[in-house]
Amino acid sequence: MPSAKGKERATEPEENDGEHGFTLFVSSIPFSTTSKEFEAVFAEFAPVRHAFVVTHKDQKTGETRGKGVGIVAFAVREDAEDVMRRFGSGEETLKISGRTLHLEWAKKRHSRIEEDATSPSKAPRLKSEPELEPPPPKNAPSKPSQPAKSAPPTVYPSPKKLPTKSTDPVAKRTI
Repeated sequence: MPSAKGKERATEPEENDGEHGFTLFVSSIPFSTTSKEFEAVFAEFAPVRHAFVVTHKDQKTGETRGKGVGIVAFAVREDAEDVMRRFGSGEETLKISGRTLHLEWAKKRHSRIEEDATSPSKAPRLKSEPELEPPPPKNAPSKPSQPAKSAPPTVYPSPKKLPTKSTDPVAKRTI
């Protein structure tokens, strides 16, 4: 069902995903909603294993507040399917503080890692790989387009051979 922004909400698992799990991703949650309130909404319909609202610390006020999204995991797969069928299709709505919640199946973590691995900047690195140098700050002066001239390498004279006690006539010569 297309939303006002023209994006289509996933109400069923993707075909290549195989079976979905017990977990739903919920968006359009009011910022003031706590994880306990969020869990209580879904606990009315089925036993919830865990539920939480994603939060962040506000830079201006220092307060922790919701980001408007959350995750709810049900104890039984059929319960998750029932809630998704009932509220994910758009026929019935689930509201918190007057806001209609949008539900979709949560993506499995390993599929997210595989998707990120296609991007070189997000690809996981092995421990043996060196860390790349972070980009310079935006206000730092830019590097010149040509490399700076370096000093010529220092050349050290080779050490003189010291005379050794040998039968070699060359070794007996002094330098």
